[in-house]
Amino acid sequence: MVDASGQETTDVNIFSLPWFPHTESLLLTTLVIQVLSVWIPEHNGKDPNAPSNNDYTDFVHTRI
Repeated sequence: MVDASGQETTDVNIFSLPWFPHTESLLLTTLVIQVLSVWIPEHNGKDPNAPSNNDYTDFVHTRI
């Protein structure tokens, strides 16, 4: 879970993000979701985009 309230938590399953008064909180939350959506499948050995994107990602070195 992603928590952008700015409150500290002891739960290891919650990503606690700092709270900002304007749009920075939304941008930070979006960034975390994007990073996790790439990292989790690759960490588990799955890459749903590999067949179509391998040439491009090998060339520009965008994979983690």
